[in-house]
Amino acid sequence: MEKEKIKKVILDYIIEEFSDTSEIRKNHYSYCSFPGEDCICRSSDEINYDTELIQNGYITSFDIQEIIVFLENKFQLKFPTIDLFPKNFSTIDKITNLIIKYNK
Repeated sequence: MEKEKIKKVILDYIIEEFSDTSEIRKNHYSYCSFPGEDCICRSSDEINYDTELIQNGYITSFDIQEIIVFLENKFQLKFPTIDLFPKNFSTIDKITNLIIKYNK
């Protein structure tokens, strides 16, 4: 699978599984305490391939395990333990590079 298609698969998965797209919280993190007020929350529409997913609150470090399972099943690969660090899953670009590295 080419790199841009891999990125799209990951982006779609993260938006589908980890963002709350309801009208009430369209511009807020799912855990935001102030859905009716302005805050620093961002919409899933703002996620792109180099968005810092953990740092910006789109995913948590706990979500990484779920993402790993999805990626290993989707791309029929197994990530070695040495690469299972949050920094390798912090952006869609980094996740894509990891997939390409082990999907040969």
